[in-house]
Amino acid sequence: MYKIGYIDDHPDQYENYRKKIKRRFPDIDLILFDGCKTKEEFLERIYKEQVDVMLIDYKMAGTFSFDGSTLINYINDQVRDLECFILTGVEQDKVADGLVAERNRYSKTIFDTEGDDEEKLKKFFDFINVLIESANVFRTRREQKKEEYKVLYEKRKKETLSLK
Repeated sequence: MYKIGYIDDHPDQYENYRKKIKRRFPDIDLILFDGCKTKEEFLERIYKEQVDVMLIDYKMAGTFSFDGSTLINYINDQVRDLECFILTGVEQDKVADGLVAERNRYSKTIFDTEGDDEEKLKKFFDFINVLIESANVFRTRREQKKEEYKVLYEKRKKETLSLK
């Protein structure tokens, strides 16, 4: 099961997005991060939910004291390997603060798959595959770090851990 965190100050479409993903990808769970007010609370929720990847709305400054790309910058300072994506209703060129790479910015229209339009479906499937690939990379890196920690912990227990 893949866990995708979802942050939006106006999550009107959350349930719609969740259903669209679940219908075609039953092993993906879209988790709404509601009730959080600060960057620290969002970070705590990431740890609590143990998400593999994040989708974050860009225009949130009206509700919070930060926008989505600023939140991503903060999250990446704390959880370096967690890939975060901007999901926005504004024009892509309006997200020009330089904090999120263009490849990690998607329009909310990516979820417009009504009528089973082949081109729209392909874009949606490609988007979901990017999320899955990012989740797999995050999981692999997390396991690698866990193994490194275990080795260091064993050395500490045996009192063979040095500064080197």
